[in-house]
Amino acid sequence: MAQSALGLALYEQTQMPPASSPKDIHLESDEDLVVMISLDLNEYRRKNTSIPEWLNILAEKEHINFSQTLTDALKQKLGV
Repeated sequence: MAQSALGLALYEQTQMPPASSPKDIHLESDEDLVVMISLDLNEYRRKNTSIPEWLNILAEKEHINFSQTLTDALKQKLGV
């Protein structure tokens, strides 16, 4: 639940306070806990795509990584 909330806030670029050092957090009772939330922002999704056969042949001859090339092209297209 905390991972989802943090991931959504980061995805939506919500303004958040700076991270606190665990030693600087004051607990109200002995039952309270400080928990670190780990989050992988680089989750991957498998996408299938179709390209012309001639382009596939040329790319394979050059040992081009299709996933990396698509990722690079999308980042450039989106300006990220």
